[in-house]
Amino acid sequence: MNAFLRNSSHRAPTDACRGQWIQVLALVLASSTFVACGRAKPKDEAAFAPPRVVNARDVEFPDRSPQLRAIQTSEVLPAPSLRGQFTGRLAWNEDKTVRIFTPVAGRVERITADIGQRVAENDELGALRSPDFGQAQADFRKATSDDAQTAKTLDRQRALLAHGAAAQKDVDAAVADRARAAAELERATRRLRLLETLATDSSFTDLFTVRSPIAGVVVDRKVNPGQEVRPDLVLASVPELAAPLFIVSDPKSLWMWLDVPEAALTQLAAGQAVEVTAATLPGRTFSGRLSAVSAALDPITRVARARAVIDNPDGALRAEMYVSATVTLPETAAVEVSLPTRAVVYSDGKYWAYVARSDRRFERVEVVVGRDNGNSVVVSGQTLVPGLRVVTEGALLLNEILGDAIAGDTAH
Repeated sequence: MNAFLRNSSHRAPTDACRGQWIQVLALVLASSTFVACGRAKPKDEAAFAPPRVVNARDVEFPDRSPQLRAIQTSEVLPAPSLRGQFTGRLAWNEDKTVRIFTPVAGRVERITADIGQRVAENDELGALRSPDFGQAQADFRKATSDDAQTAKTLDRQRALLAHGAAAQKDVDAAVADRARAAAELERATRRLRLLETLATDSSFTDLFTVRSPIAGVVVDRKVNPGQEVRPDLVLASVPELAAPLFIVSDPKSLWMWLDVPEAALTQLAAGQAVEVTAATLPGRTFSGRLSAVSAALDPITRVARARAVIDNPDGALRAEMYVSATVTLPETAAVEVSLPTRAVVYSDGKYWAYVARSDRRFERVEVVVGRDNGNSVVVSGQTLVPGLRVVTEGALLLNEILGDAIAGDTAH
């Protein structure tokens, strides 16, 4: 018996025994798996718990919530300064430019100033031989003489009336003559002042001097000696009807007319800094300021015109040059940041963004949308500063969760 037992301990197990052992192992593994699943179940239930809404503006997810995988964030960046590129044309600064026409008809006697010559205020530019000017001086002299004569006649009639040697009607007639003479003298005086001269001395000439009303440079001349000129050829200073005799301007300051597309109109405003470059002046930049933006578009080209005042200290820029302009938005007091377009949600008539306060908590903040830069948008808000993180993927999900919670509270 003992020998049998010793021999059987070394005997290979039969198929039946092997099957029993496999069943035992399977039961052990199943029971251990059941225990492990029973222990993990509470954690899975916490992970699948719904998000919690706090203060009607924050959405907080449970730890290890699978919904967090649908949310992505990005950093809030400072708003880039807008630098729009435009083309334009230079022109004389009309605030410092005068176009000089003739107020009288006549023939050009001489030309004193030529193109490029600097002149001071009231300097002579040329002279016209004008019968109209001579007639104006004659009218002034006659009116002066008549005024003096009627004044003497009135004094004499009043003296005769005082001695009973004249009738009252004679004095009244003298008063009327005196008033008419004074009015005529006033008209003749104003006429000569309009011509920028007043002949009070004994000189008499029909030579009318054309003078510059401002200090500057003669930038254009459209008159030659011997040419006949007339003031009635000028209608509303339209160049096509009559060119001015002279143009005097200060070339140290120029106007630039920018061609602005319709889509860029909202980006421009008076006061913005402008940098101008010209192909004929490589390496040089001229500064200025935007002074006005047109209120209408050209019906054919669909562009608007904006005007800038450009500094030209050495006169390198010339009128009618085509140049390029870079316009920069002025700094504003409000803090502006740049957000991806997907980070902004429109709801209930307002724009919102979701700021990541932690990995699981997101706060909804109201923003004011500014200019659109394509894939990003410039916004301003009281709580948005560079360095924060905002939700870029999943903002609609957060907005839906928050909206449902608010609607549920309202219903109850």
